[in-house]
Amino acid sequence: MLAVLIAEALAPYASRLLGYEFSVLAEITLPIALLIVVGIAVIGFLSGIIPALTISRARPVDIVRGSFSLQIRSWFGKALIVIQQVVAVAMIAVSLMMLFQIRAMIHAPLGYNTEDILNVSSDIFTSGSQIREFREAVEAMPFVESAGFGEGTPLYGTNNNTMYYQGGLLGFQLVRGDSAYFNILGLRLKSDNHLAETAWYWNEYAFKEAGLPETATEVRFGNEKVGYYTQTIAGVYYDFKIRPLLYDQSAAMIYMYDVYPENRTPWNILVKVTGDHGEAYDRIAEAYSRIRPDGAFDASYIEDEIAATFEEYARLQKIIIIFTVIAVFVSSLGLFAMSTYYIRAGQLAADQLMAQPVLLQHGSMAPVAADPCLRSPLLRSGLPHSPVPEHRGHQYQPGHRPAQGRLITFPALWCA
Repeated sequence: MLAVLIAEALAPYASRLLGYEFSVLAEITLPIALLIVVGIAVIGFLSGIIPALTISRARPVDIVRGSFSLQIRSWFGKALIVIQQVVAVAMIAVSLMMLFQIRAMIHAPLGYNTEDILNVSSDIFTSGSQIREFREAVEAMPFVESAGFGEGTPLYGTNNNTMYYQGGLLGFQLVRGDSAYFNILGLRLKSDNHLAETAWYWNEYAFKEAGLPETATEVRFGNEKVGYYTQTIAGVYYDFKIRPLLYDQSAAMIYMYDVYPENRTPWNILVKVTGDHGEAYDRIAEAYSRIRPDGAFDASYIEDEIAATFEEYARLQKIIIIFTVIAVFVSSLGLFAMSTYYIRAGQLAADQLMAQPVLLQHGSMAPVAADPCLRSPLLRSGLPHSPVPEHRGHQYQPGHRPAQGRLITFPALWCA
C-alpha cells in the first residue's frame, strides 16, 4: 500500500516524462490488485522457505562449531554483492552508451547547415504579399543575416515525384528554393553540365539509385503503357541527408531559383540569425504581428526540430538514468551494509577472545610456552609469567609442575 501511494505521488513527474497523463490508483483494477497480492505472497513464501531449506541441510556439528553460519553468510553475501555490482555496472554502461549515442545523432553532420536557422511556415500568412512583406521586415533587422524562400526543408522532406523507370518506380524528393535558401542551408554543387535549357540537378544518391554515372546528361523514364520520355540532367549536387537521420536516404531532384517566382507561393521562409535565439524569435514574432495582428506566429529552429526527432530516445534515456541511479544507490547500500557487518563481526570476535581467561595449572602452561605464537601475548600482556620455567633460563621437563593455583590470563588466540 505504501508503494502504491508513493507511486501515485510521483505520477505527475512520470506523466511529464512519458508524455501522457496517468494515475496509478486509476490503473489498479481487480486483476492487477490480485496479481500484486499473489506476488507479495510468493515473495514472502520464498523468503521463508529458502532459509528453512538451507538450515535443514545443516549438520549439528557445523552449527556448534559455527562454520555453517559462516559459510551461509559468506555465500549469500558474495552472491548479492556480485549481482548488485553486475546490475549497476550494466546500467551505467547502457546509460553512458545512450547518452553519447543520442548526442552524436543530434549533432551528426547532415550535409547541410542546421545552426541558427529559424524555419517559418508560410501557412501563417493569408497571401503571398504578406509573405514577401514579412521577408523584407526581417531582413532589415540587424541580427538577421539573410532570409530565403523554399519549398520545405531536407529534415522533413519536400514534394515527392515518383516516375516509372526501367520496369519499376524511382522516387525523388524535389528540393526547390531561391539562392538565399540554398546559401543558408549550404547546399553545394558538385558539377554542372552547363546545359542551355532549364533542367533539374540530381544528388549523388539519385545517380546510384538509377544506376547511372554522374557524367550522364539525360535519363529515360516511362514504360510501354504510359510511354517513354527523356529528361535532361543539369548536374550533380553533393549528398545531404533528406528526412531524419534514422530514415533511409532519398534521391533528390534539385532546382535553385535566382529569384523566387512571384507566381509561386513558398512553403516556408528560412531566416539566418545571429546572437540569442530567444531574443531573435521574439523580435521576428513582433514583426509578424505587425503584418498580421490576428495571426499566431509559428516557427522553430532547425536545431530544435532535429532534437525533437530523437525525443523518444531522450525520454528512454532519462528513464534508464533514473533506474541507474537507483541501482547504484542500492548497490552502495549493500556494500556499506556488508562491510559494516564484517567489521562489526570481527570486532565482536576480538572482544570475545580477549575476554577468555585460561587457567594454567598442572603443567598446562608448557605447550603455551613452547609455542611462540601463543607465547608472545604473554610477553606483551605484562602479566606475571614466572611459572613458565623457560623464562627463568631452564628447559621445560615433563612432569614439572608450577605452583598450584597460579592464574595467568592471556588472549587465547592472539595469533589466530
